[in-house]
Order: sequence, then C-alpha cells, then structure tokens
Amino acid sequence: MQLADRVAVMNAGRLEQVGAPEEVFNQPDNTFTAEFFGKADFLPAWRDGEYLACEVGSIPWSPEWGTFTIEKHTLQVMVRPDCLDMEIDEAGNGLVVSREFLGAFNIYAVDLASGHRVKVMQSHIAQFEPGSRVRVYLREGHRPIPFANGYGLDRAAGYY
Repeated sequence: MQLADRVAVMNAGRLEQVGAPEEVFNQPDNTFTAEFFGKADFLPAWRDGEYLACEVGSIPWSPEWGTFTIEKHTLQVMVRPDCLDMEIDEAGNGLVVSREFLGAFNIYAVDLASGHRVKVMQSHIAQFEPGSRVRVYLREGHRPIPFANGYGLDRAAGYY
C-alpha cells in the first residue's frame, strides 16, 4: 500500500480488484480482498427500515445499495478494529478475551453476545483486562461496509 499508486489483488490466479490502495482498503469488492488488505471482522446484518443494522450499531441505508432482498442473500457488514470503540459496561454486549500490545495502541479481541468475535483498537493508555464486560459500538464517523453473499454492496451489486 505504501509503494504503489495502484494495486491489484489476486486470488488463485484470478484478479479480484484493481485500484488505488486507499480505495481497495476502504471499498473492497469482496470479503477476500477485505481480509487480504488488513484485519477485518464480519457480522450478520439486516435491513431495519431505512437503516443497515448489526450487533454493534446501525447506519442509514444508502440509495447505492438499492432494494436489496434479504430473503435471497446473506447480508453482513465488515468492521475493522479502528471502526469500533468500547467502554466498560457490566450490561454490555461484549467480553474482553485478550489484548495485543502494538506500541501506540492495543488490539482487543472481544466476544460479542451473539458468539461472534471482533477486534477493537484502543489507545495504549486505555486498559481493559481480559474478562471485562464492555459495550462495543461503532466509532463516530466510521461506517461498516455491507456485503451480500461475499460481495460489497457499494461496488459489486451485479454479483448478488
């Protein structure tokens, strides 16, 4: 990502996506590319009226996503560790499992009430002990990226 103006992601000899590194990172065409370009977790999602909802929050439904029919597709959202925030909350939706120290920040593995595990990035001064009950939520200004059957709704609508 630091050496090129454009990158190409290949999977088993198949070209998955080509674009500027920032574009491929922020708008991956599919789950393979999303995971290849960094830590990514996927959570079940659903349409709730005019919102796209998941276990950690919701965002307005984008007109770009069209009239997606849930009955025919598996809808999920991708969240990266920097997309999530957390705070101590005894009635929260998550349980801290582990901490990975990376200098200026920590990556916490958190098991959600649904059984899904997400990674949450926090400043090195924020300390959460394994076993702590927390509330995990979408960080202000971040939006999860929606996928249907493994393809991004923003970029690959023809696949679903």
